[in-house]
Amino acid sequence: VPVSRRMSEKTIRRAIEIANVGIRRRFLQALQLIRDTSTLEELAVLLEGGRIGEALAGAERAAGMVTSAITASYLSGASEAIAMMAMAPGTVSFDLSNQRAVDFMRYSRLSLVREMVYDQRQVIGRVMADAIEDGLNPRAQARLFRASVGLTDYQAQVVRNYELALRRGDVENALGRELRDARSDRRIRAAFSGRGAPLSQQEITRLVDRYRQGWIKYRSEAIGRTEALRSVHQGAEDMWRQAFDSGDVDPASVQRTWRTHMDGRQRDSHGAMTGQKRPVGEPFRSGAGYALRYPGDPTAPASETIHCRCVVVTRIL
Repeated sequence: VPVSRRMSEKTIRRAIEIANVGIRRRFLQALQLIRDTSTLEELAVLLEGGRIGEALAGAERAAGMVTSAITASYLSGASEAIAMMAMAPGTVSFDLSNQRAVDFMRYSRLSLVREMVYDQRQVIGRVMADAIEDGLNPRAQARLFRASVGLTDYQAQVVRNYELALRRGDVENALGRELRDARSDRRIRAAFSGRGAPLSQQEITRLVDRYRQGWIKYRSEAIGRTEALRSVHQGAEDMWRQAFDSGDVDPASVQRTWRTHMDGRQRDSHGAMTGQKRPVGEPFRSGAGYALRYPGDPTAPASETIHCRCVVVTRIL
């Protein structure tokens, strides 16, 4: 098979990594947009009045920013498929008005709006309840609101537990966290053992802020990887289907192969998949028995998609 008639594993991984960086960057920019929608003073007034929806006014626009990066990733997958077809320039193009493409973009936007608006409301409600319990004034609550934008409900609770561990002197709990700022471990041990001064409120605030930022960075990376993996593969798959529909490519001539990144950290269920071959449109089967159209398939359970590092390599026979 000529090089131009196959998509190498290296090529598809490079496309996914480029998309990953773009989506991650847009996600962080989107969080900043939500934070910057209101000043601290304005936020304090909104939160004091229980107007959380207004405080999250920039969330839908933020979701649109991330969606645009995912769409670019989707198009890059389609472009890789076009390049593989090895036809004269202009003979094959990707139709964004095609129903599959329209459905993909609609799904992406709706899922992000849900995640960045509806779920965020739940997170902020929990954070604000904790702030009130701690006796924080409205301006301090507004500052905490801003800092917590981008966390999931679970992550917000983990951050809260870390703060409580620092306040209670629970050294095992405080220092047993992967995303902590390890540069302060010596200071924390000294404070908790009595060999140093107790942690000041300012030190606790700084440590918690760093831990919170670590979780936001972690989430941006998880979203970047997951969405890039999914959208690049979906774009390529939809391009092939358009080419089949138009008669430009014979479906029987296209073969897809699942490649698992075998480094000892792969899922057992995905290790069993490596080398599986399927035509476009026919799902792969994981070792756990689940059907996956491609790595990151949103119709598969989270246990088969989160942090997946597999790819599908396509060739024309």
